[in-house]
Amino acid sequence: MIAHVDDEIIQIPQIVQGWYVNAVLPLEYLNTAEARSHRRLAVFAKKGVKCVVPDCPCEGAFLLERIQKNKSGEIMGYHIDLFTKNLELMTVDHHISRSKGGKDHISNKFPMCQKHNNEKSNLDPEIFYEIFGRSKK
Repeated sequence: MIAHVDDEIIQIPQIVQGWYVNAVLPLEYLNTAEARSHRRLAVFAKKGVKCVVPDCPCEGAFLLERIQKNKSGEIMGYHIDLFTKNLELMTVDHHISRSKGGKDHISNKFPMCQKHNNEKSNLDPEIFYEIFGRSKK
């Protein structure tokens, strides 16, 4: 499969992060009612597709519809995820981690690349900002 991003053709492997790629969806999909009603995709639809960490170049470029199959080929899971041109996963971060009492509400969620989300883990936002700087959002 291929993705077309800014006059660039990106070859998509058949399997990405252990899931079979079923379809490539353009960013415009985020404007659909289905995406806006989805807990995770709604964050990208409402808050953008760029990592909130200052100076991070990661920005979502397309969505991949992926399926997970068991050994007999039955579909076990279905997911739509946002990826950068370099096939880096974009995630949704809870500003105040749920483990520290943060709400699972869009006001507490922001787009973040997987690398920074892993580094942030459940750090308090102020400690994270001391390390990575404040977003201008």
